Amino acid sequence: MEVGIIKVDDNFFIEDLLHRFGIKKNIEMIIGKDISIIKDSLKYLRDRCDLVILIFSKDCKNNVFKAFRFTFGLIPQIKDNAVLPRDFEEINKDIYLFKTEKITFFIIDNRVLSNFDYSIIGNILGLERYSYFKVFNVGRKEIKMITGEREIISDEVESVIVVNEKEKEELYCILKQGFPYSFYTDSGELLESVFKKLCNLYHLHIATAESCTAGSLSYTITRISGSSSYFDRGFTVYSNKAKHEILGISWGMLNRFGAVSREVALCMAQGALKRSEADIAVSTTGIAGPTGGTAEKPVGLVYFGLATKEKNKVYKKIFTGNREMIRDKATRFALGMMIEFIKKNYER
Repeated sequence: MEVGIIKVDDNFFIEDLLHRFGIKKNIEMIIGKDISIIKDSLKYLRDRCDLVILIFSKDCKNNVFKAFRFTFGLIPQIKDNAVLPRDFEEINKDIYLFKTEKITFFIIDNRVLSNFDYSIIGNILGLERYSYFKVFNVGRKEIKMITGEREIISDEVESVIVVNEKEKEELYCILKQGFPYSFYTDSGELLESVFKKLCNLYHLHIATAESCTAGSLSYTITRISGSSSYFDRGFTVYSNKAKHEILGISWGMLNRFGAVSREVALCMAQGALKRSEADIAVSTTGIAGPTGGTAEKPVGLVYFGLATKEKNKVYKKIFTGNREMIRDKATRFALGMMIEFIKKNYER
């Protein structure tokens, strides 16, 4: 298959995009947002490729649509305040498909790349028999060891893996047995999307109490549309004074065990539960670094508290990486932790 890439107004990074799709590019073009330039690019690749992936930024959308209409003689139609070519198939928000007898165009807004369902491109390429896993909190070296050539893209926080039906159960077992702190979703779904479905399914409300993640968990949960139906409130309590005044943690508890401790993590979750209308409250307290670590409490140490009216749990994890990576890993772990808890305790 001859594959071409058009990046309109190259203000974003997509170097790893083709690896995510598991395909090899033949032609790559970085062009401006002028309509005539887009038209010329479409015509050039139309005669040379079987598949063209066109990625555009928000302010280029109308020019891209116009270029397609002019190049292929498509009839315009008004949809969602945009002039969409009538032969475009909108397969998801800001993701479009246009087919001719000789070529397929896959048109995508760069803003949706970070939350992309990889099965979409797989279906277009006839890869329906494959499953797409998004795996969190397994490092690059470990992913390489367990997946071999199946790896598409990986960093220290998340990876995307393609497996066929035969390999699926094998991968499940490897992750469960060898990586108990990992979490994974099918079809490239984000953890927060899975979390939303579970909260709505069981009519659950959530509260957070964050120290080391500094609001990242609340932000990640609420960046999904409709999160107000299940996210009640979040407390960012970075200082000990805030933990005492806002969540009611005693000075004796803080002085005896320290802010980064199993005891304080649980008190934080319990305090958030009492001060909210949530069914589940989760807390994070740890040392994101690069300073502040000790031999007893190293950089990367994070305690997670989880509280409901019936149950209390505390989890301990030591993450590796820089400050940002530790926060990202802690945020994803907290989400995965709640997903696993809900599945275990609420599924009938």
